[in-house]
Amino acid sequence: MGNLLTETNTIAEMIHHPAFAGFGVHLLPRPLGSFGAATFGGKDLPRPTAVIMAYTGHGQYTENDPPTFAVVSSDDTIASAYIMEKRINCLKEAGIPTEFHLYHHADHGFGTGKGTVAENWMDLAVRFWQEQINNSISNRNNN
Repeated sequence: MGNLLTETNTIAEMIHHPAFAGFGVHLLPRPLGSFGAATFGGKDLPRPTAVIMAYTGHGQYTENDPPTFAVVSSDDTIASAYIMEKRINCLKEAGIPTEFHLYHHADHGFGTGKGTVAENWMDLAVRFWQEQINNSISNRNNN
């Protein structure tokens, strides 16, 4: 993941990549969306098209954050559903496209959701990501 975000050569290669947070690797992608790769020693690259956050307690945000999709379970004992929902609401109030899914009884670390109430979350995240790609392309074509 580090190579993708710090050694990409063109904007075209970068613009369609999301920053994923979750599955135990969420420590870097979540602040990359907020602060950019250069803040962490990488190249000064365009921000990700979208941030996909799964069960993380990341509460920081900026008014320049990319569109953000978040998913968590209400019974998660590690990642606070309250903090995730509060962050999403702050982003939404700042005019940033967001999508938030709160599942019940999926616990922490539900992965792809297979066999849980969160089974479709990855399909929803991909749809959100695709919408942001389409919006990005449309905005570039209109400018």
